[in-house]
Amino acid sequence: MNVVIVVFGISAGLSAAYWGRYRFPVVRRGSVLDERLGLLNLYCVAVQGVVAIALALSTNMAGLPALAFAASGLLLAAVPLYLSKRRDPRLAAPRREGSHVNEESALKLTSRWPYTVVYTAGYVALFSYVLSLGIVVR
Repeated sequence: MNVVIVVFGISAGLSAAYWGRYRFPVVRRGSVLDERLGLLNLYCVAVQGVVAIALALSTNMAGLPALAFAASGLLLAAVPLYLSKRRDPRLAAPRREGSHVNEESALKLTSRWPYTVVYTAGYVALFSYVLSLGIVVR
């Protein structure tokens, strides 16, 4: 078995194991464990960005290698986005029905959604490339 495929499987499994704090209800937002799991996910995304190129090169450009290069670009572009926190788009129109509405608390609810969107698009491209390896006749 190709070493690149093994590294791909391990890093994809680790990244899928941490899909956000909602998978682990005991992890509080902003806790040390939450930050460490986020860094684990960041490292897996960076490894997958390098693995996407290595996978295309190790298969002699079989399948649709443009998907692998696009996946690599998206995954590596997501790494610096990890540092930016933006206001959560789910709060674009907050409800003002409650009696305890606090304007500042709504502004504090930020997330790393740009990072998540970009690396998810990278994973979609990467898995599409892996699927194209089995579909395209060599």
